[in-house]
Amino acid sequence: MVTIGTQILLTPLFFFHWGAERYGEWLLLSGIPSYLALADVGIGAAAGNDMTIRAGAGDTLGAQGTFRGAMMVATGAAFVAIVGGSCIAALLATTGMFHLRVLGGHSGAYILVILSGYVGLSFLGSVVTNGYRCAGANATGIAAANVSRLVESLLMAVLLVKNTPPLTMAAGMTIVKATALAVQMLSLQRVCPWLFKPRVAADTKIIRRLITPALAFMAFPASNALLLQGPLLILGSTLGGTAIATFSAFRTVARVPVQLTNMINSSVWPEMSRAWGANNVDLLRRLHRVTVAAATSAALVASTFIWIFGPTIFRIWLRGDVLYDGVLMLCFLVGTVINATWTASAIVLVATNQHVRFGAVFVSSSAVSVLVSYPAALVLGLYGIATVTMLTETVLAFAVMIQSLSVCHESVTGLLAALGRAPSNTRSAISKFRNRRQRISVR
Repeated sequence: MVTIGTQILLTPLFFFHWGAERYGEWLLLSGIPSYLALADVGIGAAAGNDMTIRAGAGDTLGAQGTFRGAMMVATGAAFVAIVGGSCIAALLATTGMFHLRVLGGHSGAYILVILSGYVGLSFLGSVVTNGYRCAGANATGIAAANVSRLVESLLMAVLLVKNTPPLTMAAGMTIVKATALAVQMLSLQRVCPWLFKPRVAADTKIIRRLITPALAFMAFPASNALLLQGPLLILGSTLGGTAIATFSAFRTVARVPVQLTNMINSSVWPEMSRAWGANNVDLLRRLHRVTVAAATSAALVASTFIWIFGPTIFRIWLRGDVLYDGVLMLCFLVGTVINATWTASAIVLVATNQHVRFGAVFVSSSAVSVLVSYPAALVLGLYGIATVTMLTETVLAFAVMIQSLSVCHESVTGLLAALGRAPSNTRSAISKFRNRRQRISVR
């Protein structure tokens, strides 16, 4: 809800106070540091699974060693990200790359350096959130991280209303991130004291021990960076900043259902890790069925609502700054439903550290998608990139399902049956909820 609310709040403010071109260039610059997220080589997510499995088995000292080792790796990765961002910033300041007309030169370079520090802090924040997860306080960790994001977004809204320059915006975001990280670390010490005492040495062999699943985890931010930021870079070099802003507005609305399904995925991740650690394949299979059915149904219902009321949403939300295009929105929404289905299924792979093969498919498919998007943008404009995105999601769905079904010892007919039962199960759940409310009211 924080993600959805943030997008709904900030996008019109960006258009109104900065204009389409400056906003488009900000999106381009703020997207570049997402590639620096590869610097932690995926060790944070792999360590999170390892910590959760160890804690579930009662090996609290081993979980603490993994936690400390992951913090060391995250600190080193933050340093690498800042150095890498500084190098890109130097190129931007001296060569005028990306042909930025509003945020080019030294201003854009300073923004890149600051946002690189923001990414570095995110590495540490990921490890801290995983600490909550291994302690059985997954919801607390997620809530803490999202309160931080909410405060950050509200600050951005205030700065936009005051027409603050982008450089100040980047600095404010980073300060909030650093402050929230300190608060979350102090809170973790209270929620999970055994993760800090008795103090054990950091697992310095963590990279060698977890390198395979870690590198595979790295495929996810790499692929997301390609799929989410690649089109913006292409549009920036072909159609300009206004096209970037328009594309981003449509994609933002279309991806609202994805944020809803992410709530489901985040909840079942630690439960799947525990089921796998206990060798309870039956529970793992049932969790997979319910997760895919719930995510697909939620995305389909939400996407249908957006399709029907899209013109009204855009008219109220952006006040005519962006003209509604039904065909473009339909392409995005079809891709959204497919994405919700395969990401729900992929949780069973990432929760059990069996995502190596799919990680390779994800990266290669994303790279091909970006390469194909360039000629598609030249020929069909925004429609071309949206179509390529939809086809890429379809390829990824087939790749995930084949492997996930194998891990869960699941059949295609069994999964389809679960999808077919989803509407009736939802109606039954709603009916039970209403009956409970009525009994409470009677009392």
